Amino acid sequence: QINFLSDITAPPPDHLTEAGELLTEFHPGQEVLHPPFGKGTVLNVEGTGFSTKLTVKFANTTKLLIAGYAKLTKP
Repeated sequence: QINFLSDITAPPPDHLTEAGELLTEFHPGQEVLHPPFGKGTVLNVEGTGFSTKLTVKFANTTKLLIAGYAKLTKP
């Protein structure tokens, strides 16, 4: 008899707080790290979940990012 369910493990939590791990909750003033743009500060947050729109100020530019695609981490 095969029990396939015994091999299933839970995925890691969506919001992790250690440096370098993905963030899913954001607030103005929060520092974030983006691979191409570097360290930045969240200026504005619109919406919730995957499609949250984030305005982030980086050293040389300000970007509008979609949280679910941005892969922002804690610096």
